[in-house]
Amino acid sequence: MFLIAGLVLCCLGSTQIAAAGINTWTSVGPEGGAIVEAVVAVVIDPTRPTVTTLYAATLDGGVFKSTDGGGRWTTANTGLTVPSVRTLAIDPTTPSILYAGTAGDGVFKSTDGGNSWSAANAGLEFTDVFGLAIDPTTPTTLYVGTSSGFVFKSTDGGGNWSAVFDSWGAAVQGLAIDPRNVPATTIYAGTHGYGVFKSTDGGDSWNPVNTGMIDDSGACYFYGYNCYAFVGDVTIDPQTPDILYAEAWTADTGFQQLTSFVFKSTDGGVTWSPVLTAPIDSHVQGVTIDPQTPDTLYAVTGDHTGFGAVFRSTDGGGSWSDLSTGLTVTDVRALAVDPLTPTIVYAGTYGGGVFVRGADIPEPPDTTPPDTSIISVTDKNGAALPDQGFTPSTTVTLRFTGTDDRGVTRFECQLNGAGFGPCTSPQPCPTRPSHCPRRSR
Repeated sequence: MFLIAGLVLCCLGSTQIAAAGINTWTSVGPEGGAIVEAVVAVVIDPTRPTVTTLYAATLDGGVFKSTDGGGRWTTANTGLTVPSVRTLAIDPTTPSILYAGTAGDGVFKSTDGGNSWSAANAGLEFTDVFGLAIDPTTPTTLYVGTSSGFVFKSTDGGGNWSAVFDSWGAAVQGLAIDPRNVPATTIYAGTHGYGVFKSTDGGDSWNPVNTGMIDDSGACYFYGYNCYAFVGDVTIDPQTPDILYAEAWTADTGFQQLTSFVFKSTDGGVTWSPVLTAPIDSHVQGVTIDPQTPDTLYAVTGDHTGFGAVFRSTDGGGSWSDLSTGLTVTDVRALAVDPLTPTIVYAGTYGGGVFVRGADIPEPPDTTPPDTSIISVTDKNGAALPDQGFTPSTTVTLRFTGTDDRGVTRFECQLNGAGFGPCTSPQPCPTRPSHCPRRSR
């Protein structure tokens, strides 16, 4: 949880992928670890009309972008000064604007869909960024959480920052914003040690909201249990914002008993109760809500026990089912739900690449010509030519008909004494490349 990493990318370039399984996970992205070790976030363009555009922020390879749902990945690092990008956020109304929080070099902003980046750090005193959130009602208002325990706020799209919260040195990672007010005034911050804090005045003041997560009376005072909560993700229900989820470790005073939970609050963080408990040697690393059906949520884990790597609840955390079938690794760092087609979800793993579930993703288009052979030669009047040799002239035109190895006409050419005329393709290759034979090489 402490440095929650999400999607794992490697192998720069495009990947040709077979149709993904609807009810299983299929690898759709760069795999292995030769170029990129781990990704901390994946975000999806919420406004694209048909094709899924997504971005992945990595811990050692910068930012990657795909414009075909993960079929091809390209680097999107121009202007970034460090390869370690811990968090990534996309403007919900202008998706060409993105913000990247880095390990050590602060915040970078792109206004052209990741093609280029520029530093946006004026006033940002601590530049080791763990969390980043955009006000969904006023996207020029941003909040970042830092490893030093500070929350900074910008009201001009990252042009200038000011500190609004100090958690006494506990790193701030999870940030969630209540969308009910314009601009938003209620913000939640998850800290590494002191649980969740809440502001109801746009960050001017903060109060701890940890009842049920940290026991600051009986168990902690007398026995040293549940004295600390190391919170990563804080996720808010977009339709019922008083409902929140947080993934957290709880710890005793000696840090000997560490337990990983998904906590739920139905009263704006006043009280919390666990809805999922991970066993020893397994830990929850993120919680994601279906934006269209918020009772559906996903929890991802770093599992070393056979517990499972991805879980789904369709009743707001009341019950969970293991959704790990098809994953070839058990350490899942992040999950993103397609906002327009929420049955499609993307998962990022440590060392296994990017996986997708619920999508039938076609292979990238193949423009390689098929195998062809000449099957007939006629003169300009359509009469078949004899088998014996023939010398073309400017007064005699030959017509060649070509076909592929499936018996489908592919091209027509003409030849006369002046040379070949242009070839035409009366029946182009179908859209799905599996129907197009490759040319012999």
